[in-house]
Amino acid sequence: MAKKPEPKKGAPAWMATFADLMSLLLTFFVLLLSMSTLDATKFRKVSGSLKMAFGVQRKNIFDEPPKGSSFIKQEHSQGGANRAPLSIGGSTANIIDPQLQAIKNKMEKQDKIAQLNRSKRLKQNVNKIMEKFEDEWKKGKIEIENKDGDLVIRIAEKAAFPNKRTKLTNDFGSMLDKLSDVMQDVTGDIVIAGHTDDKIVKTGKFKSNWEFSAARANTLAQALIKKGDVEPGRITVQFHGPTKPLVRNNSDINRQKNRRIEIIIKH
Repeated sequence: MAKKPEPKKGAPAWMATFADLMSLLLTFFVLLLSMSTLDATKFRKVSGSLKMAFGVQRKNIFDEPPKGSSFIKQEHSQGGANRAPLSIGGSTANIIDPQLQAIKNKMEKQDKIAQLNRSKRLKQNVNKIMEKFEDEWKKGKIEIENKDGDLVIRIAEKAAFPNKRTKLTNDFGSMLDKLSDVMQDVTGDIVIAGHTDDKIVKTGKFKSNWEFSAARANTLAQALIKKGDVEPGRITVQFHGPTKPLVRNNSDINRQKNRRIEIIIKH
């Protein structure tokens, strides 16, 4: 009689595969369970254990999971002028360096002071000039204007020069004395600019309106320097010819307004 084969010892081979599969399924379901529920108490304990390691959340304890924030959105928001504050550990910290912010604040303060001083000097200079030239202003010989923060004394052609001439009139002597006194009293650099109308000036000496306006501006500058009360280093001569009219050159009256000398006092 044949002897029966002895059964193999241990569990069948398929049991190992089945056990591995059950372990994986159990791990999977435990993971799903842990992701679907969050114990607030356990989370506070975990966050508390991490605060010393990462150096954040030292003061505030979160009752909710922390929410992320976009650093790109904070740094490059539309307009780019104002940066959003960066929230760290429940507290707000400005990302601009404190020293840079202090320098910025100081510069803004200095700009405001400079603007106030400039306005004050401008007002003082206007008062001085109006006191000196009240009569000429009433007669229309000069105009006084605040242009871009600078003081402009506009002298009409008829008050300073004969028609188509670059030599000062004899009657301009008294006005020249007043101008010299004013230039000595006021502060700031001085620009003397010559202007013409659109009619071409052609003489034996001047071939264009540019040369003609330059000659008139230079004549007045030299006269002020010759008086000895105005430092030459303060004066700059400009000539614009017909390029910067006050009004349209469509009548004799308007052309007469455009033929002028301007003294610009920089503040």
